[in-house]
Amino acid sequence: MGLFVASGEAVDFTSGAEFSPVAELNIWYHVLNCGFRVAMLGETDFPCISSERVGTGRTYVGPANPPIGDLGYGSWIEGIRNGRLYFGDGRSHFIHYQINGHHVGTGNIELPIPATLVVTAQIAARLEEKANPKSPRAAWRLEHARIPGTRSVMVEVVVGQPLLKRQSLRVVSWWRFGIEIRIQRISWVGLRILPSGHTHPIFVRAGGKPVRAFRRSAEWCLTCIDAVWQRNPLK
Repeated sequence: MGLFVASGEAVDFTSGAEFSPVAELNIWYHVLNCGFRVAMLGETDFPCISSERVGTGRTYVGPANPPIGDLGYGSWIEGIRNGRLYFGDGRSHFIHYQINGHHVGTGNIELPIPATLVVTAQIAARLEEKANPKSPRAAWRLEHARIPGTRSVMVEVVVGQPLLKRQSLRVVSWWRFGIEIRIQRISWVGLRILPSGHTHPIFVRAGGKPVRAFRRSAEWCLTCIDAVWQRNPLK
């Protein structure tokens, strides 16, 4: 896999919610750790990869204003550019994701590091009372997040590459999620229900320094590029 990231005024994104969640999130996390604010969008490569239906991967964008006519598309694109979004299989939802009252997609949050963060959101993830054995085996599906014998799922807070905190929630209808975390370095912070949904991250900075959390992520990306050239040399 090659790594190409557009910068400047371009709206760049990577697509997911179709293959292995671990593989898709791995490359996305590494790119975020390098300082690139690339969005992850849900997609359906129908019928080549998924023959179940269109819409196995979905993207939810919060436009700045209600969409009106053709102007709605421009507002939707601007929402992606600014990161006012989450993606997944359409069975879990994250509304009003904030850190210390700072909403996702509204720029950086500047704090002294180390810092205590209050992470809040409204989350929904409705499971049926019992697991359906005939449920499609798509890689991204809320059913795979079920804690055995319950209607609960695990909501996780991700800070940079490592998982920082997780909390078991019985999310049948809208749930007001709130948790306090402590971070020791500049980084990005996101919420996920694996393998069903993931928010765009909020970027926590200090002293105007960019979010470049892990050197090993840059080395990983370089290794991928070298591997592509080795496998596909110019002729």
